[in-house]
Amino acid sequence: MRGAVFATIAVVIAVCSFSRLILAWSRDLADQPLLLAGLAVVTALFWWRAAAWADGHVPRLLQKLPNRTDLWWITALTTTALLLRVGWVLIAETKPESDFEEYLNLAKHLYATGTFGLDGPTAYRPVAFPFLLSLLLRLHLDPVLFGGLLNALFGALTVVPLYYWTKINISMDFTGETPDRNAQHGAAFAAALWALWPSQILTCANLANEPLFILLLVTILLGFSHLVSRPPSLPLAVAVGVLVGVASYVRPQAMALPLVLASWQLLSQGFQFRRLALVLLTYAVSFLMLLPWGLRNHQQLQKFTVATTCGGITMLWGNNDRANGEYIPDDWVTPPPQELDEISRDAMAYATAKAWMLAHPLQFLALIPRKWMALLAPDSEEATYALNAEKWASLRAPITTLCRGYWLAVVCTLALAARRQRLIGRPLHPAQPLSAAVDPALAAIALWLIMHAFFHGQSRYHAPLIPALCLFLALCWRVKPESA
Repeated sequence: MRGAVFATIAVVIAVCSFSRLILAWSRDLADQPLLLAGLAVVTALFWWRAAAWADGHVPRLLQKLPNRTDLWWITALTTTALLLRVGWVLIAETKPESDFEEYLNLAKHLYATGTFGLDGPTAYRPVAFPFLLSLLLRLHLDPVLFGGLLNALFGALTVVPLYYWTKINISMDFTGETPDRNAQHGAAFAAALWALWPSQILTCANLANEPLFILLLVTILLGFSHLVSRPPSLPLAVAVGVLVGVASYVRPQAMALPLVLASWQLLSQGFQFRRLALVLLTYAVSFLMLLPWGLRNHQQLQKFTVATTCGGITMLWGNNDRANGEYIPDDWVTPPPQELDEISRDAMAYATAKAWMLAHPLQFLALIPRKWMALLAPDSEEATYALNAEKWASLRAPITTLCRGYWLAVVCTLALAARRQRLIGRPLHPAQPLSAAVDPALAAIALWLIMHAFFHGQSRYHAPLIPALCLFLALCWRVKPESA
């Protein structure tokens, strides 16, 4: 079953990506070498001293590390990812636009007044990233520059959980007693794909919340992979629940992940009470983490909600007579009256969108492939926003082409590799099968596809799925196909 789902997802992503590109066609660090070299030297010295300290003072901790080969792979790839991202942020001169400009304005207002919201309290946008930017302002740091540097750090740190997430999927051996070179090479391959991903390097300068969210999401998926494939662990479930709660402050989609994974567990493994209870426990813990935000909204907006209040508007923009699956101009849709409060406008937008879907079921179903095509379109939005400085005018087209080509190369290779494998869920290791550990990745992709069957799609919204694509391609690359 997992093999069929895996292959189907790979083909859907490839078809949607290429279809979107065809439709689009038919319609119409050099500046800072010393600083980068210094960062490389400092990072290498830090890792060297940290390893020596752990070797001499914390032998038990060192024994829990898989082995030194993993450490050096992670060091090299994390350093590479960090240098590329920091170098870009330092030379980009990107001016925040659209949502990113709003995050900056929210941060400035929060710093100046202590209120989250430009026109009074709001829950329309996620609070976490504007809050981080407001802390930079409190430290008298430039939020654009240092916000970009924070994003560079988040993007580079994603290498670490992605490496181990890939490794647990290829080999279940976490003890390091019998190093698995096959798993190490596959994990390094996945992490390298991420470290060099062009659009995710560019987006660091955008003041986007994606780098932080992706770091948290991959760490959560690593924890879930451990939960569903190893002996049940209550402390790990609580820790994952805390991370889900934190990630939900960054992007509210995270709070649905435990429920989707629990549903997938029932379908793929049947009713296993302990594992299912632990997955649901992560949801309960995440809700407790979000409780303060819900109480704040109840006090200031007169409604208890732990989610953002932009869901209704987003659903309305994706489901109306002029909807085409992607983001449409504001004047194409009649929004709820401005006289209503934020909560009432969101509820009215939800009701209008649901009424349209019920009144036009065939049109709604026909929009779903177009929404997925918009969601899975080749990377381009990150380049559009990141390269808005005048000095990049002549390079926008080739860099955008590079971003699109990288995405298309990965998804095309993934589709061909999944077809070549024929069955991905078979055992790879004499003692442990691969299949259970891949469930969180499948659940995450299923969640994004389900969400965007109801909301409009945009290519930058698929960024949280990129680590899962890196994982899947590493699995196909490292696993030899069955002989005929």
